Amino acid sequence: MPIYPMARFTFIAILCIILQSCSHFVLQTITDSDDKIKSDVVYNSTALLATSFGIDREENSEIKAASASGVVVKIDYEKNISYILTVRHFCIAPAEYDIKLDDAKFVAYRQIGLANDDYETYNAFVFYVDEIYDLCIIAAIGTNGFVPISVSSKDIQLGEHVTAIGGPNLIYPAKFDGYVIIDYSGKVCNKCIVIGVPSSEGSSGSPVYNDNHELVGIIVAVNRDNNNITIMTSLSAIKSVLKKSLVLNQ
Repeated sequence: MPIYPMARFTFIAILCIILQSCSHFVLQTITDSDDKIKSDVVYNSTALLATSFGIDREENSEIKAASASGVVVKIDYEKNISYILTVRHFCIAPAEYDIKLDDAKFVAYRQIGLANDDYETYNAFVFYVDEIYDLCIIAAIGTNGFVPISVSSKDIQLGEHVTAIGGPNLIYPAKFDGYVIIDYSGKVCNKCIVIGVPSSEGSSGSPVYNDNHELVGIIVAVNRDNNNITIMTSLSAIKSVLKKSLVLNQ
């Protein structure tokens, strides 16, 4: 069963969000007044993330872009920063082209209404990249509307119901339900968990949470032979990254 990492998108698709110029592209959105949204606090913890950077190839300028999903795990109101947990392969996309992360533009979006321009925009930068797990933390400048997700104290169990919110193919915020299947260790992810939740490109970084709205995993990969089968990080990996990055101690 081949498993592949996700994250890369075309320049045109990402420019639709950054420049708000593609009239044919409409985000799937929600409103704060929706009773279902009020009962699911995780909607206010999620973010759609994007980055773009330029590459010079023999005097020809080329633009690369990537997107991912993320979840707010900590808010520092004094520094006006929201710390967003997402996937490492999104954060290091510019570095793969010898582009310094400081030279790449990172942006976070929080959807607040049904129209395709009803969202909050936050400039952001890479705060921490983990060398062991496919996880990193983006620091978004601003805290308005964000609510940090609670992290579960208990490991997920076989057959347990889980939910994920993210931006597959830039459709955000898309919400999916599923169940825990089995442990997974392979090239894509060590000490991870297979879940029966739909996902596709752009789902990377989506928070996976239990019925108590507590974070239990982060989507890192999808089985392209069956996009209803998804790989998420373990809870222990999340806690390790939050501890090493000092986010939990801020």
